[in-house]
Amino acid sequence: MPRRKGFWGGMRGNLAVMLAALVLCAVGLEFACRLLPVSDSMGWNRTLPLSERAKRFDAAAPLKIVALGDSFVEWRAGEGVNMFDLLQGDLSRQGGKILNLGQAGTDVIDYIESYRRYVLFTPDVIILCLTLGNDVYDYSEKVEVKVGESEAGASQSGIKAFIKKHSVVVNFLFRLSKQYFPVMRAGSFDQNVKNLQKKAGLTDAQVKSRLARLDPKIIELARSDAVNPWVPAIGAINPEFYKELYRESSQPGRAQAEDTLRRIRDFRSAQKVKNFLVVLLPESLQVSEKYDDFYKRCGYDLDNFPLAERRGLIRYLQRRLGDFGIRSLDTTPALEKVYPAYIPLDTHPNSQGHKAMASAMAQFIRKHFLVKPSDTKKAGAG
Repeated sequence: MPRRKGFWGGMRGNLAVMLAALVLCAVGLEFACRLLPVSDSMGWNRTLPLSERAKRFDAAAPLKIVALGDSFVEWRAGEGVNMFDLLQGDLSRQGGKILNLGQAGTDVIDYIESYRRYVLFTPDVIILCLTLGNDVYDYSEKVEVKVGESEAGASQSGIKAFIKKHSVVVNFLFRLSKQYFPVMRAGSFDQNVKNLQKKAGLTDAQVKSRLARLDPKIIELARSDAVNPWVPAIGAINPEFYKELYRESSQPGRAQAEDTLRRIRDFRSAQKVKNFLVVLLPESLQVSEKYDDFYKRCGYDLDNFPLAERRGLIRYLQRRLGDFGIRSLDTTPALEKVYPAYIPLDTHPNSQGHKAMASAMAQFIRKHFLVKPSDTKKAGAG
């Protein structure tokens, strides 16, 4: 009997050591993954719901800033590498606090609704970030759906939800599994293609022919949700998409820009906030031709489309915003100075890109919004 007790006691000790070792390995792997580039492609899993961000915000801060935007703005928010996390650190001496209301999958109409719903104080600065891919749009065609707790998945409780939300390793393995087990896929790519096909009035045969122009590997990654399904879906149905949107001479592109600008202007006019800034967030193909390969693999026609023409929309937006008396900041020059500034096989900036954009915004805000009256007089006297 004593031997059996010693045996089971020893087993329990061994199991405890093994369990402790596994836990330590899991924790070490988790932190290691967060430092690796793989974490960049999973930057929207661990952000708080908008309601929770608003609840935690310090409305008594000396310098209150509200940031509006989509996945570009939400990317890894709260982890210290997001552009607005970095900007807040830069403005800490002025007591700067930023309420980041960025949310993936939203647009200008949603930004405005998020502001109305969650900003219950008067900010010192409003920064509306305009993504120059899908934010410039003819919103008259959109069915307006109010933003609510659409991020409900992030607010679910329980151990399963906690692990899914906080573990990079689990999320990475889940995404990797989608490439091998189709039953796990969301079907977003094929649904996007179907919706765009209906809008364009194309036959199944035409869509099949257009899909054949795309890199099969990109299609497979899009179907397994490893690549933003919106990008190759648009490339398949409308290879001229970026040319129609970006060229300064494009009438459809300018019409979409005007509708977008009108909504921003109306929102700005309704606010009692002196400092309002529109930050232009370019797609990587507007920053450098080094990123072109991804877009070509997604089916886009970039032939005879130099950088100068790709930036036509930026020039147009800045000119028209100036006509409305709205300040704007083009982050393209800042992103152009670092490479790579974007996540591989993606259209979103990586940590280097966010750092560059944060630096550009900090300089702009200090120059235009934080100038003391005495400094203004000195500048005028000079």
